[in-house]
Amino acid sequence: VRLVMDCAHYRHFAEIPSPLWKLAFVLMATACCLLLLLTFFLAFTGFRLFILRIRSVVAICGVAQAFSSLFVLLSCLLYAAGWRANPDVAQVCGNNADAFNLGHCHLGWAYVLTCAGGFLCAVTVAFPVQIAKHFP
Repeated sequence: VRLVMDCAHYRHFAEIPSPLWKLAFVLMATACCLLLLLTFFLAFTGFRLFILRIRSVVAICGVAQAFSSLFVLLSCLLYAAGWRANPDVAQVCGNNADAFNLGHCHLGWAYVLTCAGGFLCAVTVAFPVQIAKHFP
């Protein structure tokens, strides 16, 4: 067994062949950073109700979650749209691969679960709003 340290498909951001994939990467990274900051904020406040009852805190958390869910869902759409005229996709999936049509390839569970996570994140945006209404 030999450990290879430099085996990434795209070593640099500039090597990503599709501009849509580049935009999807930036949106997904932004969404992950927003959700990570939101999670750490909630963890460091200890989920204290006196902090979470402040309307501006609820609004900021809701807006951050809404933007992150939008970014995740957009990155999923842009990833699928980036299959068109992509030499890497054509090489692996065949020449009949196009946007939203993978040809001989199949979508993996990572893509499906990412789309589902973005949808669930969008649905749960309403929770902080409901909490703010019930606890004035």
